[in-house]
Amino acid sequence: MISILITGAASGIGAATAKKLASKEVSLTLTTKTNLEGLKSVKQFAENKGAKVSYICGDLSEKNFIQELVNLARSSTGNIDQFISNAGYADKKEFGEYNNDDLNRSIQTMAISFSEIINLCIEDFKKSSCGRIIVISSFVNKSIGLNNKIFPITAAAKGALEALTKTLSFQLARDNVTVNAISPGY
Repeated sequence: MISILITGAASGIGAATAKKLASKEVSLTLTTKTNLEGLKSVKQFAENKGAKVSYICGDLSEKNFIQELVNLARSSTGNIDQFISNAGYADKKEFGEYNNDDLNRSIQTMAISFSEIINLCIEDFKKSSCGRIIVISSFVNKSIGLNNKIFPITAAAKGALEALTKTLSFQLARDNVTVNAISPGY
């Protein structure tokens, strides 16, 4: 059974990914910060497809929650084979409108939590015969000013996330673990 951890799984890309991956051969661990109803809906759909599903709501900016999440994911199969990092949000505050707490929260939620999950699970991915890490990034750190909008806080967090992804990809290539970032846009 393949064990897959998905953050930001209650709606959008995370929910669609969980639904697409759901099968009898998969154990999913799903998380979101607050959208419990969305998470329960995805869980039900995945279970109807035969997947084993565990879920938990919590804040990825809290280190204790990250450890709890990893423990939950490991509890079903003993390891984590794949990780889909989809947690994030678009913060439209411009310079002069946000403060350092806003910036730190964004970087913590998107980049630092990714790093902490990887550090806790890196040996799982290396041991797996199907180790995969997928990062959902964003166009906002590449298409600055598209439609006359900027997202400085989100751009900073997603830029950091992509830098971590690229270096992790290089590091884990020798272990046959693929690491990729996807940057959806409009």
